[in-house]
Amino acid sequence: MRRAGLEFVADQVTKFFDTVYIRGWLRSPDDRLATVTLTGAADIQQRSTAGAEDYPGVDGAQTFQLQALLGRHFSWDLTVEFRTSRGRRVCATLQELSDDRISYYSSNSVGAAFVARVNAQPDARVLDVGGRDRSQFDRRTLFNVKEYVVLDIVPSANVDVVADAHELSRSLEPESFDFVVSSSVFEHLLMPWKVALEINRVLKPGGMAYITTAQTVGLHDMPWDFLRFSDTSWDGIFNDLTGFVVGWVLLLDYVIVIALTTLFVPHYLGAAVESVTLRRAPYDTLVAVGLVIGLVAMRLGFRPSIYRFGIVLAVLDLATQLLLIVLGFSFLFSRHGLASGVHFGTMPTWGALAFALPLAMLAYTGIETVANLSEESRRPEELPANLFRAVGAVITVYVLIAVIGLSAFPVAGGTTALGSEWRRAPLMGIVAALMPHLPWLLGDALRVFVGFSGVAILLLAATTAISGFSRLAHSLGEHRMLPAPFGRLHHRTLVSPQSLIAIAVIAGGLLIATEPLHNHGLQGQATFLTSLFSFGILIAFSAAQLAVIRLRYSEPDRFRPYRVPFSLRLFGGDLPLPAVLGAVLTIFVFVLTMATHPAARYGGPIWLVIGLVVYGLVRSRGGAGLLQQVVASDEQQLPDVRFASILVPMKLGEIGEEMMATAVRIAQDRQASVIALNVIDVPLARQLGD
Repeated sequence: MRRAGLEFVADQVTKFFDTVYIRGWLRSPDDRLATVTLTGAADIQQRSTAGAEDYPGVDGAQTFQLQALLGRHFSWDLTVEFRTSRGRRVCATLQELSDDRISYYSSNSVGAAFVARVNAQPDARVLDVGGRDRSQFDRRTLFNVKEYVVLDIVPSANVDVVADAHELSRSLEPESFDFVVSSSVFEHLLMPWKVALEINRVLKPGGMAYITTAQTVGLHDMPWDFLRFSDTSWDGIFNDLTGFVVGWVLLLDYVIVIALTTLFVPHYLGAAVESVTLRRAPYDTLVAVGLVIGLVAMRLGFRPSIYRFGIVLAVLDLATQLLLIVLGFSFLFSRHGLASGVHFGTMPTWGALAFALPLAMLAYTGIETVANLSEESRRPEELPANLFRAVGAVITVYVLIAVIGLSAFPVAGGTTALGSEWRRAPLMGIVAALMPHLPWLLGDALRVFVGFSGVAILLLAATTAISGFSRLAHSLGEHRMLPAPFGRLHHRTLVSPQSLIAIAVIAGGLLIATEPLHNHGLQGQATFLTSLFSFGILIAFSAAQLAVIRLRYSEPDRFRPYRVPFSLRLFGGDLPLPAVLGAVLTIFVFVLTMATHPAARYGGPIWLVIGLVVYGLVRSRGGAGLLQQVVASDEQQLPDVRFASILVPMKLGEIGEEMMATAVRIAQDRQASVIALNVIDVPLARQLGD
């Protein structure tokens, strides 16, 4: 800035509560800076240094610093007065100094471009994370949009939502904001990478976030000042590599579900039709591989409608197990059978128990599924009561089925038929034990009913896992984490053919590769696959327990719809004893898994290494960095095109329905109308009037 023959620049103009801090330089060819003073308000307490040092890099420039305590008299119209040793005087307001400083830095031009882009969409919804007006400045004045939501962990006059940024998705709807802005907040976040994921959840596809934070500013707002960021640190938080690692592990989980469910199908089917061959090795593996190939081929050809029967099959599964429980308690239950042959430490040995405990965690995938359904609750205020009821029902059914199973096949000589003959179809084992107690016709009917219902439920689970794998692979392909063909959908089946082929190769390969383990006792084929699956569940459960403990200390006053009972006042906070116990037990079981299960110890890391190699090759060939964020085509920001109507050609089938649904949704957002075009073939021999 040049005035009265003097050139001066404020490198920093900071307003923090009631304090103003200014520093910069002034240059005069033949004069020295003598004083710098803030004027325009009464009772300003200030101190300053002027001209004490030369400013490096600018010939003839001298530095100045000013710190002033203003009370409640702050205004951007306050004036900074500069005087030289020869009596020359020049003035500028705080606003002028700030605007001039902004023009010197490209980062602020990025901010101005962001504001302009937001204001170009007046119907946009903007979320300000940490936007409390602590410095008497409300950023919403910069934006002219339909809705501007300020979220902060501390209430204030301009705060709309009081919540923790680490859990945005618990307070805000997913994919509900067009833009997110956050300034000078990330250095105060304990886990900024978690907030980055939460921002991604609440942003609409193609949304944009503008985030600024400090690199070298001194400690402030203690003790909540945690981090500093360089220009490369953002790539470590908002990067694709972490997302790929999570997605790659989930792909393995889907494959294991497909392999296990298809492997168990021939055992239920063989018991239902009384075919011993189907239940023997290697025929069960061959049938499983054939089922995988068949399901993949069906999905390659058309979109199956089996999902419509999902609820029916779930109810059928519950009804089947309840029927077996009722019949089991009527004809099989035996208190003596439950304890017969069981002597802990001897039968089974402690080593066998340590081996079996991680496998039992597979049963708790049902509880995990119930927990995930909490996001679909229509009445969130009724959680967690309904959640606990559902979890309790799952556990009750598991326990009662186990009681009936041990009553039917007591332990003898350290073994039970449930762990050998009926290992892959335990419900059919209970049916076999019930048949001598039932009339001939009823027994056969029960055997066929349980066998075929089990087959249907297992095939549904496999089909659902195939769809889950293909959706996830499509997302990874779109973001250049997997080869590009995985991100391309077939126009008719709406799934990537490459994903389906990968399912057949990986799931079939796992089944064939593990088939030699079929007769290796406890280290068998199904055990190997189950060990891989349990590996991830134990990590998730341990993390959940530790998160509960951490939040009790980091956010003790946070609103909690449900609070874990039985807490102990310790180290200045409430320590939740159930969470501590759960964390200790799950970590202990995880250690047992790694120590006793080669599949978890070696298979998991090998799968990750393979994935990272694939990821690196895809990124290098595509010219993208390992940490670079690649935006998918459907996430690109489209120009703000104005239109009054949308023309949709009518087409029969699900694709036509989806086209119409998409058009209606866009029309609602843009306040447009939908025109449906239906083409009718008219023979040339007919007149239009006919």
